[in-house]
Amino acid sequence: ELLSSTIICFAMNSKGIRTNFIDARKMMITNDSYLKGEPVVEEIVKRVPGIVTEAYTGRDAVITQGFIASNLNGEQTVLGRGGSDYSASLIGMAVDAERIEIWTDVDGVRTADPRRVPNTKYLEKISLEEAAEMAHFGAKVLHPLTIEPAVKKNIPLFVLNSMNPSGKGTAILRSELIEDGVKSVSFKENIRVINIFSMRMINTSGFLRRVFEIFSENKVSVDLISTSEANISVTVDASQKIDAVVEQLSEFSDVIVDDDKSQVSVIGKNIVRLNGMLKKTFTPLKKCNVYMISQGASFVNISFVVDREELTEVVKGALAEAGNFDVLVNNAGVMDDMAAMANVTDEKYEYVIKFLAVTSDDENEVDKRRKRFEKSILVRLVYSCNVLFYDCEYSRSNNTIWCSECTVIYDRRTCKSTWRGISSC
Repeated sequence: ELLSSTIICFAMNSKGIRTNFIDARKMMITNDSYLKGEPVVEEIVKRVPGIVTEAYTGRDAVITQGFIASNLNGEQTVLGRGGSDYSASLIGMAVDAERIEIWTDVDGVRTADPRRVPNTKYLEKISLEEAAEMAHFGAKVLHPLTIEPAVKKNIPLFVLNSMNPSGKGTAILRSELIEDGVKSVSFKENIRVINIFSMRMINTSGFLRRVFEIFSENKVSVDLISTSEANISVTVDASQKIDAVVEQLSEFSDVIVDDDKSQVSVIGKNIVRLNGMLKKTFTPLKKCNVYMISQGASFVNISFVVDREELTEVVKGALAEAGNFDVLVNNAGVMDDMAAMANVTDEKYEYVIKFLAVTSDDENEVDKRRKRFEKSILVRLVYSCNVLFYDCEYSRSNNTIWCSECTVIYDRRTCKSTWRGISSC
Protein backbone atom coordinates (compact mmCIF):
# COMPACT_ATOMS: atom_id res chain seq x y z
CA GLU A 1 0.00 0.00 0.00
CA LEU A 2 2.72 2.47 0.91
CA LEU A 3 4.85 1.62 -2.11
CA SER A 4 2.03 1.72 -4.67
CA SER A 5 0.55 4.96 -3.34
CA THR A 6 4.00 6.58 -3.42
CA ILE A 7 4.54 5.54 -7.05
CA ILE A 8 1.08 6.75 -8.11
CA CYS A 9 1.57 10.05 -6.29
CA PHE A 10 4.80 10.72 -8.22
CA ALA A 11 3.17 9.59 -11.48
CA MET A 12 0.25 11.98 -11.04
CA ASN A 13 2.54 14.89 -10.25
CA SER A 14 4.66 14.10 -13.32
CA LYS A 15 1.48 14.43 -15.42
CA GLY A 16 0.75 17.87 -14.00
CA ILE A 17 -1.85 16.76 -11.44
CA ARG A 18 -0.71 18.41 -8.21
CA THR A 19 -1.07 15.53 -5.75
CA ASN A 20 -0.25 15.33 -2.05
CA PHE A 21 0.57 12.17 -0.11
CA ILE A 22 -1.07 11.22 3.21
CA ASP A 23 0.11 8.41 5.46
CA ALA A 24 -3.16 6.67 6.39
CA ARG A 25 -1.70 5.51 9.69
CA LYS A 26 -1.95 9.07 10.99
CA MET A 27 -5.73 9.17 10.66
CA MET A 28 -7.06 5.58 10.45
CA ILE A 29 -7.15 4.46 14.09
CA THR A 30 -8.15 0.97 15.28
CA ASN A 31 -8.09 -1.07 18.46
CA ASP A 32 -5.17 -3.38 19.30
CA SER A 33 -6.33 -6.32 17.16
CA TYR A 34 -3.30 -6.01 14.88
CA LEU A 35 -4.37 -8.26 11.98
CA LYS A 36 -8.07 -7.35 11.98
CA GLY A 37 -8.29 -3.95 13.57
CA GLU A 38 -11.67 -2.60 14.64
CA PRO A 39 -11.89 1.09 13.64
CA VAL A 40 -12.21 3.65 16.43
CA VAL A 41 -14.75 5.68 14.47
CA GLU A 42 -14.85 8.66 16.86
CA GLU A 43 -11.08 9.11 16.52
CA ILE A 44 -11.17 8.70 12.73
CA VAL A 45 -13.94 11.30 12.37
CA LYS A 46 -11.93 13.67 14.56
CA ARG A 47 -8.64 13.29 12.65
CA VAL A 48 -9.54 12.80 8.98
CA PRO A 49 -11.17 16.16 8.06
CA GLY A 50 -8.27 18.27 9.31
CA ILE A 51 -5.54 16.09 7.78
CA VAL A 52 -7.30 15.84 4.41
CA THR A 53 -8.14 19.56 4.28
CA GLU A 54 -4.55 20.53 5.03
CA ALA A 55 -3.20 18.10 2.42
CA TYR A 56 -5.58 19.49 -0.22
CA THR A 57 -4.40 23.09 0.21
CA GLY A 58 -2.94 24.22 -3.10
CA ARG A 59 -3.33 20.75 -4.64
CA ASP A 60 -5.62 19.05 -7.15
CA ALA A 61 -5.80 15.70 -5.38
CA VAL A 62 -4.58 13.74 -2.39
CA ILE A 63 -3.70 10.06 -2.26
CA THR A 64 -3.59 7.74 0.74
CA GLN A 65 -3.61 4.03 1.49
CA GLY A 66 -6.29 1.51 2.25
CA PHE A 67 -6.02 -1.46 4.60
CA ILE A 68 -3.28 -0.08 6.88
CA ALA A 69 -3.92 1.80 10.11
CA SER A 70 -2.49 2.22 13.61
CA ASN A 71 -3.71 1.97 17.17
CA LEU A 72 -3.82 4.86 19.65
CA ASN A 73 -0.20 4.10 20.63
CA GLY A 74 0.97 4.56 17.03
CA GLU A 75 1.63 0.85 16.48
CA GLN A 76 0.74 -0.34 12.98
CA THR A 77 -2.42 -2.43 12.46
CA VAL A 78 -4.42 -3.61 9.43
CA LEU A 79 -8.17 -3.77 8.82
CA GLY A 80 -8.27 -7.35 7.50
CA ARG A 81 -9.89 -8.70 4.34
CA GLY A 82 -11.67 -6.01 2.32
CA GLY A 83 -9.78 -3.37 4.29
CA SER A 84 -8.95 -1.11 1.34
CA ASP A 85 -12.61 -0.57 0.39
CA TYR A 86 -13.43 -0.21 4.08
CA SER A 87 -10.80 2.54 4.41
CA ALA A 88 -12.34 4.45 1.49
CA SER A 89 -15.80 4.23 3.01
CA LEU A 90 -14.59 5.36 6.45
CA ILE A 91 -12.73 8.35 4.99
CA GLY A 92 -15.78 9.24 2.86
CA MET A 93 -17.97 9.17 5.96
CA ALA A 94 -15.51 11.29 7.95
CA VAL A 95 -15.35 14.06 5.33
CA ASP A 96 -19.10 13.94 4.54
CA ALA A 97 -18.34 13.00 0.94
CA GLU A 98 -20.95 13.51 -1.76
CA ARG A 99 -20.22 10.00 -3.07
CA ILE A 100 -17.87 7.08 -2.49
CA GLU A 101 -16.50 5.14 -5.45
CA ILE A 102 -15.21 1.57 -5.17
CA TRP A 103 -13.18 0.63 -8.27
CA THR A 104 -12.99 -3.12 -8.91
CA ASP A 105 -12.44 -5.44 -11.89
CA VAL A 106 -16.15 -6.00 -12.66
CA ASP A 107 -18.86 -3.72 -14.05
CA GLY A 108 -20.89 -3.59 -10.86
CA VAL A 109 -23.13 -5.81 -8.75
CA ARG A 110 -24.93 -8.68 -10.50
CA THR A 111 -28.19 -10.47 -9.77
CA ALA A 112 -26.19 -13.59 -8.84
CA ASP A 113 -22.68 -15.01 -9.03
CA PRO A 114 -21.99 -15.49 -12.80
CA ARG A 115 -19.60 -18.33 -11.99
CA ARG A 116 -22.52 -20.29 -10.61
CA VAL A 117 -25.48 -19.02 -12.68
CA PRO A 118 -25.60 -18.18 -16.41
CA ASN A 119 -27.37 -15.12 -17.84
CA THR A 120 -27.14 -12.92 -14.76
CA LYS A 121 -27.70 -9.17 -15.13
CA TYR A 122 -25.95 -6.10 -13.78
CA LEU A 123 -27.95 -4.07 -11.31
CA GLU A 124 -28.04 -0.39 -12.20
CA LYS A 125 -29.05 0.68 -8.69
CA ILE A 126 -29.78 -0.91 -5.33
CA SER A 127 -30.38 0.42 -1.83
CA LEU A 128 -27.73 0.64 0.85
CA GLU A 129 -29.70 -1.91 2.88
CA GLU A 130 -29.91 -4.32 -0.05
CA ALA A 131 -26.18 -3.94 -0.68
CA ALA A 132 -25.40 -4.66 2.97
CA GLU A 133 -27.50 -7.84 2.85
CA MET A 134 -25.89 -8.96 -0.43
CA ALA A 135 -22.42 -8.37 0.96
CA HIS A 136 -23.17 -10.20 4.19
CA PHE A 137 -24.80 -13.13 2.43
CA GLY A 138 -22.12 -13.86 -0.12
CA ALA A 139 -21.80 -11.22 -2.88
CA LYS A 140 -18.04 -11.26 -3.54
CA VAL A 141 -17.81 -7.82 -5.17
CA LEU A 142 -18.87 -6.12 -1.92
CA HIS A 143 -17.48 -6.44 1.59
CA PRO A 144 -20.06 -6.06 4.37
CA LEU A 145 -17.99 -3.57 6.34
CA THR A 146 -17.62 -1.28 3.31
CA ILE A 147 -21.34 -0.56 3.30
CA GLU A 148 -21.70 0.36 6.99
CA PRO A 149 -20.04 3.82 7.02
CA ALA A 150 -21.95 4.87 3.90
CA VAL A 151 -25.24 3.78 5.49
CA LYS A 152 -24.55 5.90 8.60
CA LYS A 153 -24.33 9.10 6.55
CA ASN A 154 -26.62 8.10 3.64
CA ILE A 155 -23.72 8.62 1.23
CA PRO A 156 -24.29 7.11 -2.24
CA LEU A 157 -21.73 4.44 -3.09
CA PHE A 158 -20.75 3.43 -6.63
CA VAL A 159 -19.17 0.12 -7.68
CA LEU A 160 -17.18 0.75 -10.88
CA ASN A 161 -14.78 -1.13 -13.15
CA SER A 162 -11.21 0.13 -13.51
CA MET A 163 -10.92 -1.91 -16.73
CA ASN A 164 -14.01 -0.18 -18.13
CA PRO A 165 -13.96 3.37 -16.73
CA SER A 166 -16.79 4.55 -19.00
CA GLY A 167 -19.19 1.90 -17.65
CA LYS A 168 -22.11 2.92 -15.43
CA GLY A 169 -21.44 0.35 -12.74
CA THR A 170 -23.91 0.01 -9.86
CA ALA A 171 -25.20 2.92 -7.80
CA ILE A 172 -25.95 2.12 -4.15
CA LEU A 173 -28.42 4.74 -2.96
CA ARG A 174 -30.70 5.53 -0.02
CA SER A 175 -33.77 3.32 0.19
CA GLU A 176 -36.43 5.83 -0.87
CA LEU A 177 -34.80 6.13 -4.31
CA ILE A 178 -35.09 2.38 -4.97
CA GLU A 179 -38.10 0.43 -6.19
CA ASP A 180 -39.51 -2.51 -4.24
CA GLY A 181 -38.78 -6.00 -5.53
CA VAL A 182 -36.25 -8.81 -5.77
CA LYS A 183 -32.74 -7.68 -6.74
CA SER A 184 -30.49 -10.69 -6.30
CA VAL A 185 -29.98 -14.25 -5.12
CA SER A 186 -26.83 -14.56 -2.98
CA PHE A 187 -25.38 -17.58 -1.26
CA LYS A 188 -22.77 -18.93 1.10
CA GLU A 189 -21.57 -22.25 -0.20
CA ASN A 190 -20.06 -23.98 2.82
CA ILE A 191 -21.82 -23.52 6.14
CA ARG A 192 -22.81 -25.53 9.20
CA VAL A 193 -26.18 -25.64 10.91
CA ILE A 194 -26.04 -25.96 14.69
CA ASN A 195 -29.29 -27.20 16.29
CA ILE A 196 -29.60 -26.63 20.02
CA PHE A 197 -32.45 -28.41 21.82
CA SER A 198 -33.34 -28.05 25.48
CA MET A 199 -36.60 -28.29 27.42
CA ARG A 200 -35.06 -25.84 29.87
CA MET A 201 -35.58 -22.93 27.49
CA ILE A 202 -39.40 -23.22 27.68
CA ASN A 203 -40.78 -20.25 29.66
CA THR A 204 -37.27 -19.47 30.91
CA SER A 205 -35.69 -16.03 30.70
CA GLY A 206 -31.97 -15.70 30.02
CA PHE A 207 -31.59 -18.92 28.01
CA LEU A 208 -30.89 -17.16 24.70
CA ARG A 209 -28.43 -14.83 26.41
CA ARG A 210 -26.54 -17.82 27.79
CA VAL A 211 -26.39 -19.49 24.37
CA PHE A 212 -25.09 -16.46 22.52
CA GLU A 213 -22.60 -15.56 25.23
CA ILE A 214 -20.92 -18.87 24.42
CA PHE A 215 -20.69 -17.95 20.73
CA SER A 216 -19.35 -14.51 21.66
CA GLU A 217 -16.73 -15.80 24.11
CA ASN A 218 -15.40 -18.19 21.46
CA LYS A 219 -15.46 -15.49 18.74
CA VAL A 220 -17.80 -17.50 16.52
CA SER A 221 -20.10 -15.29 14.44
CA VAL A 222 -23.63 -16.39 13.60
CA ASP A 223 -25.42 -15.65 10.30
CA LEU A 224 -28.98 -16.97 10.49
CA ILE A 225 -31.07 -17.63 13.59
CA SER A 226 -34.36 -19.51 13.91
CA THR A 227 -36.08 -20.37 17.18
CA SER A 228 -39.01 -22.43 18.43
CA GLU A 229 -40.32 -23.26 21.88
CA ALA A 230 -37.47 -25.65 22.72
CA ASN A 231 -35.03 -25.34 19.82
CA ILE A 232 -32.55 -22.80 18.45
CA SER A 233 -30.99 -23.26 15.03
CA VAL A 234 -28.10 -21.10 13.84
CA THR A 235 -25.77 -21.13 10.86
CA VAL A 236 -22.03 -20.44 10.97
CA ASP A 237 -19.36 -20.39 8.30
CA ALA A 238 -17.68 -23.79 8.01
CA SER A 239 -14.24 -22.19 8.36
CA GLN A 240 -14.94 -21.26 11.99
CA LYS A 241 -13.79 -23.54 14.80
CA ILE A 242 -16.83 -24.62 16.82
CA ASP A 243 -15.54 -27.49 18.99
CA ALA A 244 -15.45 -25.37 22.16
CA VAL A 245 -18.91 -23.92 21.40
CA VAL A 246 -20.44 -27.38 20.98
CA GLU A 247 -18.76 -28.64 24.14
CA GLN A 248 -20.06 -25.76 26.25
CA LEU A 249 -23.57 -25.88 24.80
CA SER A 250 -23.72 -29.63 25.42
CA GLU A 251 -23.50 -29.01 29.17
CA PHE A 252 -27.15 -27.90 29.22
CA SER A 253 -28.64 -28.90 25.85
CA ASP A 254 -28.59 -31.49 23.07
CA VAL A 255 -26.51 -30.25 20.14
CA ILE A 256 -26.56 -31.57 16.58
CA VAL A 257 -24.25 -30.17 13.89
CA ASP A 258 -25.11 -30.57 10.21
CA ASP A 259 -22.16 -30.12 7.85
CA ASP A 260 -21.95 -29.64 4.06
CA LYS A 261 -24.85 -27.22 3.88
CA SER A 262 -25.35 -24.05 1.83
CA GLN A 263 -27.28 -20.90 2.55
CA VAL A 264 -29.32 -19.16 -0.16
CA SER A 265 -30.72 -15.65 0.29
CA VAL A 266 -33.31 -13.91 -1.88
CA ILE A 267 -32.69 -10.19 -1.42
CA GLY A 268 -34.73 -7.13 -2.31
CA LYS A 269 -36.52 -4.13 -0.89
CA ASN A 270 -39.84 -4.89 0.85
CA ILE A 271 -39.96 -8.39 -0.61
CA VAL A 272 -42.36 -9.46 2.13
CA ARG A 273 -45.00 -7.30 0.41
CA LEU A 274 -44.70 -9.01 -2.96
CA ASN A 275 -47.72 -11.13 -3.79
CA GLY A 276 -46.83 -14.83 -3.94
CA MET A 277 -43.27 -14.21 -2.78
CA LEU A 278 -42.98 -17.31 -0.60
CA LYS A 279 -44.60 -19.56 -3.17
CA LYS A 280 -42.19 -18.46 -5.89
CA THR A 281 -39.17 -18.51 -3.61
CA PHE A 282 -39.75 -22.11 -2.61
CA THR A 283 -40.82 -23.42 -6.02
CA PRO A 284 -37.20 -24.49 -6.84
CA LEU A 285 -37.07 -26.42 -3.54
CA LYS A 286 -39.71 -29.01 -4.36
CA LYS A 287 -37.13 -31.79 -4.61
CA CYS A 288 -34.70 -30.47 -1.99
CA ASN A 289 -34.43 -30.84 1.75
CA VAL A 290 -34.75 -27.48 3.51
CA TYR A 291 -33.02 -27.47 6.89
CA MET A 292 -33.78 -23.96 8.04
CA ILE A 293 -35.71 -20.83 6.99
CA SER A 294 -35.11 -17.30 8.23
CA GLN A 295 -36.64 -13.96 7.29
CA GLY A 296 -35.01 -10.73 8.45
CA ALA A 297 -37.10 -8.20 10.34
CA SER A 298 -35.97 -5.59 7.81
CA PHE A 299 -38.00 -7.33 5.05
CA VAL A 300 -34.91 -7.22 2.82
CA ASN A 301 -34.14 -10.94 2.67
CA ILE A 302 -35.53 -14.43 2.96
CA SER A 303 -32.89 -17.10 3.54
CA PHE A 304 -32.96 -20.87 3.62
CA VAL A 305 -30.48 -23.72 4.03
CA VAL A 306 -30.13 -26.65 1.63
CA ASP A 307 -27.63 -29.45 0.99
CA ARG A 308 -24.42 -28.16 -0.54
CA GLU A 309 -24.70 -30.52 -3.51
CA GLU A 310 -28.05 -28.91 -4.43
CA LEU A 311 -26.77 -25.33 -4.34
CA THR A 312 -26.26 -24.64 -8.05
CA GLU A 313 -29.70 -25.85 -9.11
CA VAL A 314 -31.41 -24.06 -6.23
CA VAL A 315 -29.74 -20.72 -7.05
CA LYS A 316 -30.59 -21.08 -10.73
CA GLY A 317 -34.19 -21.87 -9.90
CA ALA A 318 -34.54 -19.10 -7.32
CA LEU A 319 -33.13 -16.51 -9.73
CA ALA A 320 -35.43 -17.67 -12.52
CA GLU A 321 -38.46 -17.38 -10.23
CA ALA A 322 -37.30 -14.00 -8.91
CA GLY A 323 -37.26 -12.70 -12.48
CA ASN A 324 -41.00 -13.25 -12.72
CA PHE A 325 -41.76 -10.66 -10.08
CA ASP A 326 -41.06 -7.75 -12.42
CA VAL A 327 -44.07 -8.75 -14.49
CA LEU A 328 -46.49 -10.24 -12.02
CA VAL A 329 -46.47 -8.11 -8.86
CA ASN A 330 -46.83 -4.56 -7.56
CA ASN A 331 -49.62 -3.66 -9.99
CA ALA A 332 -47.32 -2.53 -12.77
CA GLY A 333 -44.16 -4.46 -12.05
CA VAL A 334 -42.92 -4.40 -15.63
CA MET A 335 -42.15 -0.73 -15.17
CA ASP A 336 -39.02 -1.54 -13.19
CA ASP A 337 -37.39 -3.05 -16.30
CA MET A 338 -38.76 -0.56 -18.82
CA ALA A 339 -38.77 2.68 -16.83
CA ALA A 340 -35.52 4.02 -18.24
CA MET A 341 -36.69 3.38 -21.79
CA ALA A 342 -40.22 4.76 -21.49
CA ASN A 343 -39.48 8.43 -22.12
CA VAL A 344 -42.68 9.37 -23.90
CA THR A 345 -46.13 8.63 -22.49
CA ASP A 346 -47.71 7.64 -25.82
CA GLU A 347 -45.00 5.05 -26.46
CA LYS A 348 -45.35 3.38 -23.10
CA TYR A 349 -48.11 0.89 -23.83
CA GLU A 350 -46.67 -0.21 -27.15
CA TYR A 351 -43.38 -0.95 -25.38
CA VAL A 352 -45.07 -2.80 -22.53
CA ILE A 353 -46.90 -5.10 -24.92
CA LYS A 354 -43.62 -5.82 -26.74
CA PHE A 355 -41.97 -6.47 -23.38
CA LEU A 356 -44.70 -8.87 -22.30
CA ALA A 357 -44.52 -10.71 -25.59
CA VAL A 358 -40.90 -11.74 -25.05
CA THR A 359 -41.44 -12.89 -21.44
CA SER A 360 -43.53 -15.92 -22.38
CA ASP A 361 -44.16 -18.23 -25.35
CA ASP A 362 -47.74 -18.77 -24.21
CA GLU A 363 -50.07 -16.34 -26.03
CA ASN A 364 -52.80 -16.78 -23.42
CA GLU A 365 -50.32 -15.96 -20.65
CA VAL A 366 -49.15 -12.85 -22.51
CA ASP A 367 -52.74 -11.71 -23.03
CA LYS A 368 -53.52 -12.31 -19.36
CA ARG A 369 -50.51 -10.25 -18.29
CA ARG A 370 -51.39 -7.47 -20.74
CA LYS A 371 -54.94 -7.21 -19.37
CA ARG A 372 -53.63 -7.25 -15.83
CA PHE A 373 -51.25 -4.44 -16.68
CA GLU A 374 -53.97 -2.33 -18.33
CA LYS A 375 -56.15 -2.69 -15.25
CA SER A 376 -53.38 -1.60 -12.90
CA ILE A 377 -54.14 1.50 -10.88
CA LEU A 378 -50.65 2.95 -10.86
CA VAL A 379 -47.88 3.12 -13.43
CA ARG A 380 -44.46 4.53 -12.57
CA LEU A 381 -42.52 6.49 -15.17
CA VAL A 382 -38.94 7.68 -14.85
CA TYR A 383 -38.09 10.37 -17.36
CA SER A 384 -34.58 11.37 -18.38
CA CYS A 385 -34.62 14.21 -15.84
CA ASN A 386 -34.81 11.54 -13.09
CA VAL A 387 -38.03 12.95 -11.63
CA LEU A 388 -40.55 10.20 -10.95
CA PHE A 389 -44.03 10.79 -12.41
CA TYR A 390 -47.20 8.90 -11.61
CA ASP A 391 -49.62 8.04 -14.38
CA CYS A 392 -52.94 6.17 -14.14
CA GLU A 393 -56.21 5.61 -15.96
CA TYR A 394 -57.80 8.59 -14.23
CA SER A 395 -54.98 10.96 -15.12
CA ARG A 396 -54.95 9.74 -18.73
CA SER A 397 -58.66 10.49 -19.10
CA ASN A 398 -58.10 13.98 -17.69
CA ASN A 399 -54.89 14.77 -19.59
CA THR A 400 -52.88 15.13 -16.38
CA ILE A 401 -49.79 13.60 -14.84
CA TRP A 402 -48.61 13.63 -11.21
CA CYS A 403 -45.13 14.51 -10.01
CA SER A 404 -43.79 12.41 -7.14
CA GLU A 405 -41.59 15.19 -5.78
CA CYS A 406 -44.37 17.52 -4.75
CA THR A 407 -47.61 15.83 -5.94
CA VAL A 408 -48.35 18.76 -8.25
CA ILE A 409 -50.68 17.84 -11.11
CA TYR A 410 -49.36 18.95 -14.50
CA ASP A 411 -51.43 19.35 -17.64
CA ARG A 412 -50.21 16.64 -19.99
CA ARG A 413 -51.15 18.63 -23.10
CA THR A 414 -48.92 21.61 -22.26
CA CYS A 415 -46.10 19.75 -20.54
CA LYS A 416 -45.66 16.73 -22.77
CA SER A 417 -43.06 18.38 -24.99
CA THR A 418 -41.04 19.60 -22.00
CA TRP A 419 -40.81 16.45 -19.86
CA ARG A 420 -37.07 16.18 -20.40
CA GLY A 421 -36.54 19.78 -19.33
CA ILE A 422 -38.10 19.35 -15.89
CA SER A 423 -35.29 18.95 -13.38
CA SER A 424 -37.10 19.82 -10.16
CA CYS A 425 -40.38 21.22 -8.84
